[in-house]
Amino acid sequence: MSKRTAVVSVWVAVAGLVLVVACGTSSGGQGGASGGGGAGGGAVGAPPEGAEPAALPAPAAQLRMQQDLLDIAHLADVDHHGLYVDFGTPARFKYTFGQWRTGWLSDGAEGDETFTRVGRMGRLYVPVREAGPLAMRIRLQAVGTRRLTVYVNGQMLPEGVELAEGNAFRDYDVAIPAERVQAGDNQIQLSFGGTVRVGEEDVSVAVSSVRIAAGRAIAEDPAFLAPEQGALVSQIEVGGIERRALSVRAPTTATYHVQVPEGGRFVFGVGAEGSAAAGRARVVVQPEGGAASELYSAALTNRWDDQSLDLGAF
Repeated sequence: MSKRTAVVSVWVAVAGLVLVVACGTSSGGQGGASGGGGAGGGAVGAPPEGAEPAALPAPAAQLRMQQDLLDIAHLADVDHHGLYVDFGTPARFKYTFGQWRTGWLSDGAEGDETFTRVGRMGRLYVPVREAGPLAMRIRLQAVGTRRLTVYVNGQMLPEGVELAEGNAFRDYDVAIPAERVQAGDNQIQLSFGGTVRVGEEDVSVAVSSVRIAAGRAIAEDPAFLAPEQGALVSQIEVGGIERRALSVRAPTTATYHVQVPEGGRFVFGVGAEGSAAAGRARVVVQPEGGAASELYSAALTNRWDDQSLDLGAF
C-alpha cells in the first residue's frame, strides 16, 4: 500500500466563540462512503459494530479506521491567535525534539499550571508559514536566573529579557524582527544566566507555554482562552448527540501531518455550540511540496455535519 505525506488543516473561523470538531482518518478498503470535496460529501450509515449510536461520524460506518486524529491531538499544531506550545504535556515534544540533550529537563505541574524545567539553554523548532515579524509570549517561572537571552536561527536578539523577582509564573513578550525569520522551520534558542539545584537537576526556569503570532506584538484579548492540551479533546454535545471531539475556541487552526494510505478518506463531523453556529469551518489539505487545496467549507450549525472527503489526489 503506497503512502504519501499530506498536511490536513481543520480551520474554524469565528472570533470569540466556542466551536467543536470531531474527526478521524479512515481508509476505504471495504465498501465506501460516497461524496468527496465539498460540503455535500458525507455518506450516512449505521455506526460500526460495538460503537455507541452516533458516537462516530456517520460516513465511518463502512470504512476501516486508519488513524483516529483525536488520539494524536498532541501531535497537531494548534494556532489560536498564534501557535500555542503547551509545556509540561506531550504536545511540547514535537517542538523540542524530545528531551535528551536538548536542554529541556523534567515536566511538572503546579495547580493548573503545567511546565517543563530547563537548564542553561533550551531550543524550540517552530513552523512559520510566511517570513515576517513575529511576537513571542513566554510564560515562565524564574528559578535560578533573572536573565533571558533569545537567539533566532543562530542570531542573538539585541534586547535581552529581565525576569521579575519572586516565584510566580509570568508572561514575557519578545519581538522577533522580520529579517531573523524564515518560511518553514525556525530554531529559537532560549539562553539563561544561571541555574540552581532542584532535586537532581540544574534548573534555570520552568516554562509553562510559548505563544508565537505573526506581527510585532500580541494583541491583548480578555476573552483569550489558551488551547491547553488537557482540555483539547472532550465529550461535547451538539444537537442532542454527544461525541468525543476536538473542542476549540475560534479562530483556531489544527494542523496534522499524516501519511495518506491508498484509497484514503478523511472522515469527520463538525458542529457548533450555542451562538457559534454563525461561523464557518474549513478543511484544507496540502501534499508535501505541493499546493494547498480547500476540500470543505461550510457554515456551522447546532447539528453535527458529517463528511467523508476523498484524499486520493494527495
